[in-house]
Amino acid sequence: MRVVASALTLTLLVNVSSSAAAAPKKSQQQCIAAAESGQQLRSSSKLLDARKAFGACTANGCPAVIRRDCGRWVDEIDLATPTITVKLQDAAGAEVAEGRVLMDGEPLPRAADGRATPIDPGSHRFTWQRDEGSAIEEQFIVREGEHNRVLLLRVPPTVLGPPPPPPVAAHERTALPWIVGGAGAAVAVTGAIFWGVGLNDRSTLSSTCASAHACSMSDVEASHTKLVVGDVLVAVGLVAIAGAVYLYLRESGEAHATTTGAR
Repeated sequence: MRVVASALTLTLLVNVSSSAAAAPKKSQQQCIAAAESGQQLRSSSKLLDARKAFGACTANGCPAVIRRDCGRWVDEIDLATPTITVKLQDAAGAEVAEGRVLMDGEPLPRAADGRATPIDPGSHRFTWQRDEGSAIEEQFIVREGEHNRVLLLRVPPTVLGPPPPPPVAAHERTALPWIVGGAGAAVAVTGAIFWGVGLNDRSTLSSTCASAHACSMSDVEASHTKLVVGDVLVAVGLVAIAGAVYLYLRESGEAHATTTGAR
């Protein structure tokens, strides 16, 4: 019996020793895997996940050399990991806290005491979903080593449109065309009268003294002068009437252009 008991005790001691020897070997493999995973995540700029991996290989069960390296890498990750604070403002520029903020479509935790939040570096889209239903979006590039950076999401201020143009004053017609036309008509009528009188005088001279060549030179010249004055006045009157028509048509065109422009 004593021999059997001694053999059993020896077997248990051997099993315990084997288990104790196997345990550190398994823990070492896990520590090495955590360190390798952390380096890969760090190379991919996934600093938050890399820190978790390095934190696993700083556990007491890991070999001292691995704990030392992983601890150093954790410190480097802490220095490289950017931290941000999202600030929300309404259209008047006042800071508000309503609604929720998403980063790349996922809720972004915001500390109530205003502490900065660590995030991975890179380009991120921040969305402020307001309680009243609207959303404000901004794209930011966050770089390694940026600490306590404030990202502002603000409701766009109300933009007033340009003032309406002043009303276009209607183009007022002047009396100038009528004045010029009236004067031209008066001159033309006067010229016609002179011309008619001159013709009448010439006719009288022709029927009385012209055949005998007994007409006085003054009477002949007087009739001729009346005809010339009549021709000149009629011509001047017609020019004035034509000018009046031109002025009237020009003012009509300007009035039409003003009305069209106002529309």
